[in-house]
Amino acid sequence: MKAAEIERWNAAQALLDEVLETPGQATMAAARRRAAEAGCESEMAALLKALDTASVLDAPLDHAVSEIAAARMRHGALSGRVFGRWTLGEEIGRGGMSTVYLARRTGDGFEQQAALKILSLTFASQALIDSFLRERQILSELQHPGIARLIDGGVTPEGSPFLVMDYVDGQRIDHWCAEHGADASAIVRLVLALARAVAHAQRLLVIHRDINAANVLVNRRAEPVLIDFGIAGLLDSDSGHTLHAFTPTFAAPEQIAGAHCTTATDVYAIGRLLESLLPAGSADNDLRLLIDVATAADPDRRYADARNLAEDLQAWLEK
Repeated sequence: MKAAEIERWNAAQALLDEVLETPGQATMAAARRRAAEAGCESEMAALLKALDTASVLDAPLDHAVSEIAAARMRHGALSGRVFGRWTLGEEIGRGGMSTVYLARRTGDGFEQQAALKILSLTFASQALIDSFLRERQILSELQHPGIARLIDGGVTPEGSPFLVMDYVDGQRIDHWCAEHGADASAIVRLVLALARAVAHAQRLLVIHRDINAANVLVNRRAEPVLIDFGIAGLLDSDSGHTLHAFTPTFAAPEQIAGAHCTTATDVYAIGRLLESLLPAGSADNDLRLLIDVATAADPDRRYADARNLAEDLQAWLEK
């Protein structure tokens, strides 16, 4: 990415932040005018388009994913159903291509509670089903306390794949930080633990691609747990078409532009998350520089991977 491109992306991202802080038509119009004056119209348009469509992991399925053309399932419609050894309880979450239920396993002399994630029972494309099945394979290879563990998986009688993961009893990281009045040091410790979990996944050649506040839960031990690898590495090898799904405010410029994602793409998202969690004015010069490197528009100017970012976060805490 050339210097001029980097400057345009930085300008567009700053304008987008203003739009999100003060939403409304007037703010949007002003941002578009300023983008035209700054010469970053196309970059701003790409960010706004991404914001419009949102993440398929955050938006209602029928609004966010073009491959699916069916109405949303009624909330809790599957409660009471039994899939394999699991009985579904209440619905506890809904994402772009799936619904999550609290599930209970009984028998074999013990009881177990988990989160069961099922591909919504709609007319999903084969590509989307393949993507979900790939998530099951990815999760089975990730064994880290900072990543929700895969317990089981299967297919419903209707043919929809499901996976069963550790139930994380916790809060979104942004809500947790706000509720506990977390200062800069406490927030950096959380993000450091997150970076180490991401580094583990990256060592196994897995990129998350949608690290955001909703996908990081803080459990009762005040430890962050990363969930939802639903879009990690989702590439249809037959068509060469990458499934584009991300949360715009945390997505790196190359991801929004549809370019190749790397370990540096996750680094960008972690940097943006850290920046969003810190109270205004709480970052000293060293921490500000760390964030600037992590969120550089040019991926070649960022930390190469989450391990490198974690090392500098640790150094900041120890200074």
